[in-house]
Amino acid sequence: MRETQFMLFGIAMGAVVGLTFGHYIPFGDSEKVAAWVQAVGSICNSEKVAAWVQAIGTLLALVVAIVVPWWQHKKIEEERKREDFLRGRVIAITILPEIVDLYDRLIKLKNASIKIVASGDANRFLEFGKFTISRPQKISERLDSMYLLGDAGDPVLALMARLDLYAIQQQRTINSVAVSNDAAKALSTMLIQMFEMAEKAFSQVSAFR
Repeated sequence: MRETQFMLFGIAMGAVVGLTFGHYIPFGDSEKVAAWVQAVGSICNSEKVAAWVQAIGTLLALVVAIVVPWWQHKKIEEERKREDFLRGRVIAITILPEIVDLYDRLIKLKNASIKIVASGDANRFLEFGKFTISRPQKISERLDSMYLLGDAGDPVLALMARLDLYAIQQQRTINSVAVSNDAAKALSTMLIQMFEMAEKAFSQVSAFR
C-alpha cells in the first residue's frame, strides 16, 4: 500500500511540475537551459515557493489518502462478486439434474391428475394418495444459498414452497373420509402450477452464467 501511495504521489508531483514549468524550459539551447535551472533553483529556495510546494504536497497526500482506499475497496468488492458468482455456478450445476428429475415427475403426475379429474370417478380420486412428491435433497440442502443465483434462485424457492403446500393438502385429502371432486381438482391444479414453476426454474437455472 505504501509503495502505491509513493508511486501515485510521484506521478502527481511530476505532472504538477511539468504543467507548471514545462512551457518555460528553453529546450535546444544548453546555455539557456543552464540559466533556467539556476533561476528555478533560486526561486525554489524562496519561502513562498516552499510554502506552495508544501501546500501542493498536502493536497496530493489528501488525494492519495482518498483514492488508494477507494481503489482497494473496489478491487475487494470485485473479487467478492467474482467468488459469489463462481459459488452460484457450482450450485446451479449441482441442482439442475434434480430440477430436471422433478420436472419429469411433475409431467407424469399432472397428466394423470387431469385424467382422474376428467373421469369424475370418486374412487379414482383416492389415487391422489399415490402422488407423493417432496423436496429434492440437494436443493433442500442449498436453500440458504439460493441468493447466489440472483433472480434464477427465486423460481426454485417458490417451487419448494409450493411442494411443501402440496404435501400438506395431499395429506389432508388422504385423511378425509371421502375425496371430493373439489379436493381432487385443487390437487390437480397445484400439480399443474408446480409443473409450470419447475419449467421456469429449469429455464432460469440452466441459463445462469
